[in-house]
Amino acid sequence: MRRLPPEATRWKPFVPCWRKTMQYEKGERDFVMLQHKFEIENKHGSREVKTSILCEYGDPKGYSAMARLVGIPCGMAVKQVLDCTISERGILAPMNSKINDPLMKELKEKYGIFLPCYKGRLAISPSLLQLVV
Repeated sequence: MRRLPPEATRWKPFVPCWRKTMQYEKGERDFVMLQHKFEIENKHGSREVKTSILCEYGDPKGYSAMARLVGIPCGMAVKQVLDCTISERGILAPMNSKINDPLMKELKEKYGIFLPCYKGRLAISPSLLQLVV
């Protein structure tokens, strides 16, 4: 009999329970919030803070927010590789404008996915976090 390593079986007893409790109920949707805060020191020594926040709600009759925010950018990047728009090889991070700018532009224009950027520190109001069904 082949034995599985302990880490492969540790969570197995919970799977039936999770299958029941972690599915969305009718009309329920997910919510994803992402915040990036950058504290920048300029070359003259002055400091500033830039914050970007993304709030995305899933569609109860369609894709979850997580599926949209992961699947769409991934699919777009794969399309760029297949179209030879991205010709570099290996594992690439979208850290240069040749890769990043076209992805960000299409995400905003075609799918409405973007992170608005604000100067200064932001306080998140509770009303922003309310899930409206």
